[in-house]
Amino acid sequence: MYDVKLLAWLKELAEAERPYREREAMSEALLPLADRAAHDQLFRDADFSPSQFPASLPRDGDIPQEEAWKLAKQALESEYGVTSQAIESWYCSTYFTAADPDHPQWFFWIFPVGDRQGQEYSVTIDTKSGTILEVTHSAGGFG
Repeated sequence: MYDVKLLAWLKELAEAERPYREREAMSEALLPLADRAAHDQLFRDADFSPSQFPASLPRDGDIPQEEAWKLAKQALESEYGVTSQAIESWYCSTYFTAADPDHPQWFFWIFPVGDRQGQEYSVTIDTKSGTILEVTHSAGGFG
């Protein structure tokens, strides 16, 4: 059973989240990795599920973002014949997720521009071993 105290708690949480929403809206892009991690930590601290708010930051022993990005580009080239040169001109959103703390992952969501606009690619990488866990392509567009 809930009471009026819940409203105060929700208002406090919404106020704490507001700067992240405003920064994202102003940049017309997704939040940077550190801001995304701080945003999701705010919700985990409020007892929301880590599976719903999994963004985190790499820890000791995790492969660095630059190395993971290199592996992601190699996977896209191998799987779909997409060149690194093309990928570098596309939009990429990077996530580090630790929904399962024992198996954190790098996730790259890549949106082509130009003649391939409307398609998207993703690559998921194990942060400990660098193993490519999944490479996907969707030509369905957005919406």
